[in-house]
Amino acid sequence: MEEIIQKKDISNEFIIKGSSPIYEPAQGGLGYEIFRSLNLNKGKTAQIFVEDGIFDSYDNLLQRCTRTAVYLKKKQLKKDDIVCLCSGNELNSMVPFIASTFVGTTYASIEPSMSDDDIIYLLKYISPRILFVSEQYEEKIGTCLNKSNISCELIIFGDTEKHIRFSDLLVPSEGEKNFQPVFVNDLYETAVIYLSSGTTGNSKGICLNHYSLLAQTFNLFHYNYRQGVYILSNFSQKYDDREEHKFLFYAPMYWLTGAMISLGLFFSGGTRVVGSFFSGKNVWEAIKKYQPDTMFFPPILANEICMYGMNEEANSHLKIFIIYGGSVTDILWKTIKKCFRTAKIVQGYGQTENSGLLTSFNVGDPEDINLIEKHPESCGRIMPTFEMKVVDIDTEKILPKGGRGELRVKDKYMMNGYYKMDSSSAFDSDGWFKTGDVVYFDEDDCLHIIDRVKDIIDYALHWIHPSTIEQILYQHPAVFENFVFGYPHPTDNERTYAVVVLKDEYKNKVTEDELIAFVNERVPNDWYKIRAGLTFLDKMLKTPTGKLRRLVMKQAIIDKKV
Repeated sequence: MEEIIQKKDISNEFIIKGSSPIYEPAQGGLGYEIFRSLNLNKGKTAQIFVEDGIFDSYDNLLQRCTRTAVYLKKKQLKKDDIVCLCSGNELNSMVPFIASTFVGTTYASIEPSMSDDDIIYLLKYISPRILFVSEQYEEKIGTCLNKSNISCELIIFGDTEKHIRFSDLLVPSEGEKNFQPVFVNDLYETAVIYLSSGTTGNSKGICLNHYSLLAQTFNLFHYNYRQGVYILSNFSQKYDDREEHKFLFYAPMYWLTGAMISLGLFFSGGTRVVGSFFSGKNVWEAIKKYQPDTMFFPPILANEICMYGMNEEANSHLKIFIIYGGSVTDILWKTIKKCFRTAKIVQGYGQTENSGLLTSFNVGDPEDINLIEKHPESCGRIMPTFEMKVVDIDTEKILPKGGRGELRVKDKYMMNGYYKMDSSSAFDSDGWFKTGDVVYFDEDDCLHIIDRVKDIIDYALHWIHPSTIEQILYQHPAVFENFVFGYPHPTDNERTYAVVVLKDEYKNKVTEDELIAFVNERVPNDWYKIRAGLTFLDKMLKTPTGKLRRLVMKQAIIDKKV
């Protein structure tokens, strides 16, 4: 029965299919490929840290990873035991990830700025055997660990009197001389568990395997970066003859993109230029000092960079500005283009459950470059191996091109499932993954993200897309950031409510009523009008990766705590 349904789906004219993959991972796994790459690139700079200017060589990074792996090996960890990181970006934040792949145990990462309750929940959920923690979070994590009532060894990046210092792991040992990483035969074994951010509820552990991470890291690099020579054990791809290429980003290791950018740079001998404390000023200073050829930031942070640096001279070394993690309006795209005149601006759309990119433009394809100009708000075209369909939210009927509904996908890079959870609800009855995103494909098969299914406002039997109102608000010169949600109402179910951060020069000069009138004069239909109210905030509540904590802010407004 399942085979018959699959054949019927593939023949459907409304299903969009990607091409065959360029690269197929060979046996060995992440640790095997990383170990090989770090050795190949000895003598080069692996990473630069923006705040302190430290240049870290591939030689030194490999030594720290190997010595940490030797330590983990002595702990006799099993394949399913979890080595966990709780840290922002710093000199050694890559080491636990790499060392865990060297010894073949499972890696996970917790966002340290989460609330104590969220961290306690995650500690109980994944029960790590070893936890690497930044010195600044030692007391907080120690308290959470005691409350979670689990047994876990803490290793601190920095000085400590209560726990093990990371530096103690780095003493020379006999085990490092002939060290070899674990060779993975089954590439579909879980390698990494990514914990969802919890912006819309409790976090889930997304189990990703060696095959998908290796393949999708190459896809990210091939479509969005294309610098240097990308070398793996069974594959190589030369893009140019440059000896040095640098990639500036702030994405931490508890975000999939942070790990994949780092891996792609290691496989190509590039340099990751990493910051810990984001601000528009810090980014511009890093651009001037380190002259990266590529940057990655989500839309909210890209907006802040441009607002700070609109009068700065565009950096001639910057070739590519990559944007993931949210919708890019036409206004923002034009602003970035004005700020970085020499750079190609490329969008992509990814999900952790699919191990990375689902759609993207290819910066090496002239046709795609033209499509970026034609469809600046699009997230690109379908990636290799994917199949996609758009279904009506109510009926689940497959929609034709241009139809707006939920995106469903099938691909080779799907997660192994949610850790210790039933994952069946994430798929429809035909085995398609439910992305939860409302989208449409245009006439050129470019994907456009409209909203999250859960964010759609249900007003008096009318569906309202918050992004439509958000884009109107961004047309007002006073608006720096905003988000729109459905405020509960006894008869209409939900009414539209807006939250706005004003630009500094407009604070105390624009009223709530003025902005509401501005929107209501421009909405496409009467039911889109802002009826529940509008609130000014000094700043939005965000995750360290730049995502809005919509659920938290929405609940605070409903509970009248703002």
